[in-house]
Amino acid sequence: MTTGDWLAPALTAAPLLLIAPAVLGYWRWRHRRLAAARAASRVARTACGPIEYAVAGRGHPLLVIHSGMGGYDQALGLGALVNRHAGGRGLMVLAPSRPGYLRTPLEVGPTPEEQADALAALLDHLGVGQTAVLAGSYGGPVAVQFALRHPHRLRAMVLLAAVTRRCAVGQQWPVSDRVLLSRPGSLVVDFFHWLLYLRARYRPAGLVRDFTRGMTVPAVSDAEIDRRVARLRQLPEEVQALQQLFCSMTPLSRQMAGCLNDEKQIARLAEYPLEKIRAPTLLVHGREDCVGQGYAGAEWAAGKIPGAEIFPVEQCGHFMLAGEFAAPVFSAVAAFVHRHAPSGVEPDPPPAAVGVEPPRPTLVT
Repeated sequence: MTTGDWLAPALTAAPLLLIAPAVLGYWRWRHRRLAAARAASRVARTACGPIEYAVAGRGHPLLVIHSGMGGYDQALGLGALVNRHAGGRGLMVLAPSRPGYLRTPLEVGPTPEEQADALAALLDHLGVGQTAVLAGSYGGPVAVQFALRHPHRLRAMVLLAAVTRRCAVGQQWPVSDRVLLSRPGSLVVDFFHWLLYLRARYRPAGLVRDFTRGMTVPAVSDAEIDRRVARLRQLPEEVQALQQLFCSMTPLSRQMAGCLNDEKQIARLAEYPLEKIRAPTLLVHGREDCVGQGYAGAEWAAGKIPGAEIFPVEQCGHFMLAGEFAAPVFSAVAAFVHRHAPSGVEPDPPPAAVGVEPPRPTLVT
């Protein structure tokens, strides 16, 4: 056999030998991630349909309404940040997946109004009468509708970089829903999010920079963004929390229906009668937020909601889950929720429907 006889097949096979391990690694990761997500949550059969949820912590209830690109696990992460800075006074975090995310079907309720009713049905299922609510970003319209439609269930509301008014948000996906939600489309989307996962695990600083830059007004220079990321790298616990957040955003195929729906709903929101909200409300927003209407949107909402308080976060965009401001932000959130908890009343035990508290999903799934 001459050199040419074996060289051509070898060159042909070389790319396959390089690609095969990557495909195998992606496939194993996807399977483990989905299995871990299922194992750490439950599905409640409510009057509005099946709703996935998890419960963590002890104390007065805090219903966390997650943003886009995340499910119950993102809500658990937000609740954990509040409990970390609660000064020893913990909260029982109720963490559902909104319709279209993970194991909660979109048919449970596409609109913010329907999602608010679904959350009330979940509280009924869990035997929780009243709760505080923390809503992030895309979860804002659902929290507002919960306050308007179920005021007797709401003790206090915190809107964390939350959208409250019609605007354009998110990816504005350039391909059709049908393609993105198809089996081939979901596999391609998940492959790219596997690459995101690898960056989160091995090169988190670069991913944090991309998110920070993309969610901060252009007037903030790239040099300043680099300076903020460099400071964050000196806080290993917060970097780990961000890695958990990125993990909760994958695989995207199980969240794509919810993401697409959120963008459509927010783009056509009606003008909500915020002046009718009676629950104590705290709006936490970065002054350099570029998502939707940014800080100006938070000021507008605070001016409409009776007695609302606003907590401006300096040198911060939409991405406020880690950095020098994280401790004061989540300490303020915890203090606000506890200030409006029922005085002299011991918190209820975890709902009987919960059973053993599920573990938090980890990055290395």
